[in-house]
Amino acid sequence: MSARIAILSATFAALALAAGTAAAPPVPVPGQITAGTGCSVQCVLKAVVTATASYANVAIETSVPTKIKIIVFRSQVDKTVEAWGLHTQRSVFLSGLTPDTTYQILVQATDAQGRTDSRHGSFKTRKVETAVPTGIGNIKSNVGCSIQCVRKALFTHVGGTDAKIEIETGEPAKLQVMLSPDPPIQESWGPRFSFIERSVSSQGLVTKWTGQLGQLRPGTKYHVIVSATDSQGQSAYQTGTVQMDDRKVRITLLKIKVISDADKGSTNPGEIKFNHRIGGQDFGHADFRKIGSGATINVAGPDGRPGVLAVLVANGTDPEFNMRTIGAECDWQLLKNCVLESGWIPQGAGGEIEGGFGSRDGDYAVAGGTFHLNALLDSPGLPGKFGMNLPAGHDAYFAYATTSHHLKFQVFGYLDVFFE
Repeated sequence: MSARIAILSATFAALALAAGTAAAPPVPVPGQITAGTGCSVQCVLKAVVTATASYANVAIETSVPTKIKIIVFRSQVDKTVEAWGLHTQRSVFLSGLTPDTTYQILVQATDAQGRTDSRHGSFKTRKVETAVPTGIGNIKSNVGCSIQCVRKALFTHVGGTDAKIEIETGEPAKLQVMLSPDPPIQESWGPRFSFIERSVSSQGLVTKWTGQLGQLRPGTKYHVIVSATDSQGQSAYQTGTVQMDDRKVRITLLKIKVISDADKGSTNPGEIKFNHRIGGQDFGHADFRKIGSGATINVAGPDGRPGVLAVLVANGTDPEFNMRTIGAECDWQLLKNCVLESGWIPQGAGGEIEGGFGSRDGDYAVAGGTFHLNALLDSPGLPGKFGMNLPAGHDAYFAYATTSHHLKFQVFGYLDVFFE
């Protein structure tokens, strides 16, 4: 229970004035006419302090309407509060006090004629009361949010672009969750962000609340401030971080259509092998084999299974990635004499070259380039003119080709976006 401490009289004798007890009448002075004594004599009937750990409430009653001034001090003045307006009863709230501390207090009452009466005394704030510890901090009772009142602040869901946080407090409070990629700045009153990227608040004073945050950036580590502000305007804070899931893209190269096999004679199929590079990862195709113009083959990796699959991290507002395929046609009559280093894609002055070229041993062509994820996701799909039926149910479809050199081909595939 809060301690109730009656303020001592100006003579420091114990004084306990009940409400409504009249002050002793003054001794009349011969020849002096007065309209009333007011605060020229004792007019403060009651001054009782109810203290908690960080604030105090002073209940004051006077025999005549007065305005009130309260001074709280230790070695020097800590706080001065003035209550204007003439009243006989009022309560004055003193906030921002230090727990387990003895304060001196002076209550001064002034009536309408400017006459003043005062009382002096002392009170002591309570020690902080601590409940059981939680994962995010300790909970104290009976002090509002002037000290820590956040019992729980837990992200129960974290995705790539959204998050959900559950908060519980020991006192009814308005709750706010703020996210920033920058660390908080520590002020004397608590932490703050110089830049807030996302924020969400409760509608009123609550002790349990779930906050939903959306439009977050995948793969971003956010700093978090949780604030709780009680009905008295006192605030408590908790800080932490939350790591958003990476956005990833699963890319599947599925089929290659050979438009021209680059071999002499319409009846002679070319000896062709394909290598692929996706986002810096190299994937060698199956060995050289006979493939004629107009044929469509399944993309095959080194293990012979259909489809070349790569998983890339695709964070950021408009992620991009590189996909390229080199086709090599060998003019040796025996396939065993045809060699293409696994994963090899020729380099040019600007990086991996576009187009193709011929040599004594055969022809080469490179297809592909840089792709933007947003553009692929916004695309309605592959035009029907490609004549390529790809399995339904994927997030985006694509095709790239090289058609300006002896060896001509198109590569078809699809991609799926996920978070982890």
